[in-house]
Amino acid sequence: MYKTFYAIEMVNGALPGDLTAPAMLDAAFLSTLTMSAAGLPLDPVFATRATLLADCAAPYFASESVRKKRFHRALVEAGIVDLA
Repeated sequence: MYKTFYAIEMVNGALPGDLTAPAMLDAAFLSTLTMSAAGLPLDPVFATRATLLADCAAPYFASESVRKKRFHRALVEAGIVDLA
C-alpha cells in the first residue's frame, strides 16, 4: 500500500458539519468523500459506498466486510466494474 495525503478545502463555502473522514482513506473512497463534501447528490453507487466508509475506508480491497463484498459483486454483475 502506498500512502500520501489529501486535503479537501471549500471555496466560497464551508464543509458540511456532519462530514467525517477517517485517518486513512483508500483511493476507492476519495471521489465519494469529495462529492459528499461538495454537498452533491449521490447516486445509488456513491450513496452505498458512503455507507461503507466507516466499515472499510482504509483497506477497501483487503476489507472482509460482507456488505462491501456484496456491493462490489453487484457492481460487477451490473457491468459497472469490469474484472477482465
